[in-house]
Amino acid sequence: MSGESGESGESGESGESGESGEFAGLTLIPQQFPSALLSTRDGIVGSWDPPPGYPEPLDCDRNAQMERWEPWVRRQVIGFEILSSLTFASEDKETPGSGTLSVGAHPIVKLIRPTPETIHKVQLPLVRAYADLRRDRASEINAQIREFFPFFSTVCDLNPARRRFTLELLTVLWRVVTATEMRVKHALAMPRPFEYSSQIMPMIQTPGHSSFPAGHSAETFVLATVLAALTAPREQQLYGSDPATLARRPLREKLMWVAARISINRVVAGVHFPVDLAAGMVLGVQLGKYFELLGTGETTPLASWTFDGEPYGGKDFRWGDLLTVIEGGTDNAFLKQGNSFKPGSINPDSAFGESPLRWLWGKAAAEWRKPS
Repeated sequence: MSGESGESGESGESGESGESGEFAGLTLIPQQFPSALLSTRDGIVGSWDPPPGYPEPLDCDRNAQMERWEPWVRRQVIGFEILSSLTFASEDKETPGSGTLSVGAHPIVKLIRPTPETIHKVQLPLVRAYADLRRDRASEINAQIREFFPFFSTVCDLNPARRRFTLELLTVLWRVVTATEMRVKHALAMPRPFEYSSQIMPMIQTPGHSSFPAGHSAETFVLATVLAALTAPREQQLYGSDPATLARRPLREKLMWVAARISINRVVAGVHFPVDLAAGMVLGVQLGKYFELLGTGETTPLASWTFDGEPYGGKDFRWGDLLTVIEGGTDNAFLKQGNSFKPGSINPDSAFGESPLRWLWGKAAAEWRKPS
């Protein structure tokens, strides 16, 4: 379900429209059951007997009814809630070739694309060098075109029997970030590697949208950031007796490694530049933090960041360095911190108008507080 493949899961929407081929939990043969149900009704319904009472309507906009809906309905409700909070503006007079993602008047991340000269001079040779890894990583690259969850599940258990709400939460956030990244890609409109050189010869189909920022990078780092927040109790169980190890957050580190590996494979495949990954990672980490603060309702401030692809353009993808900067709050030539705001104060739970995202986040978080 990757936005990078150009198929963001929308092909599955028809299976989530109430016509899933199931009835009362059983898989049906569609041609047989309508007529069977009709004849059953004809045989037992009897004459019309109006019921004496009727069901009372549910309270408006309360999380109490969330569990009544099908998962695909919850995903639509929560996706609408999050996307309604985001706005995007492209360029400004000071920085042409840029785009800013905001919550109201509060920027989350601003991305500035590199110049074609920098791509041609520095980034293109990096893509050529990464091509030497294609044979070794071919199976990974093909599997990761549309699937990420199995790779994260090797680090933290995502068995559907135990983590169904976690998987539901990850799915809706994945769809939100895919829609968001496509808007950013549309605005920044950077060519792909094969458009610079016919010798790149990608090993997979090049997606039909902008190279900058990398969608796989944005998506996987959102998933890694959210999973790191959800699995913090599990990490405490595993490493709580060792303060030095716990401070390093080893489980979180491995989740970030998975995201980085999937991202780098897109350069190996020949469909991205390393600078695309860096921009996608900054977008993904920022969105992941935003989703976490919305989901938990915490009032921790979220700082905005500006990523400038031009000064970064001479570098390979150093995801660890980027994460250190974002977490440490130290500016450098290509990553600068801006103002902060408190996302957790947006759409707080109240007697009317509760947050569906907060409901689902609570359900997912509870799955990691139980013994597994």
